Amino acid sequence: MTRIDTAKKFGHRVADVFALVTSGMQTLRCPVGCGHMIRYRAVSAEEEKQLTAVVADHDGRHRFHTA
Repeated sequence: MTRIDTAKKFGHRVADVFALVTSGMQTLRCPVGCGHMIRYRAVSAEEEKQLTAVVADHDGRHRFHTA
């Protein structure tokens, strides 16, 4: 991992914390680091599970396209 990658990840985390503190929005990010993210607030537990599934499916697409 390069310094630029580390700085980007740190910047994303800072932005996520800022969104949480200022507007109460949670953030789900693609673990691959492509920049895909979902921000949400005030959703039910079922909706949160669906959003998490969307992020997991997006991660699966990365594995599919790189293989």
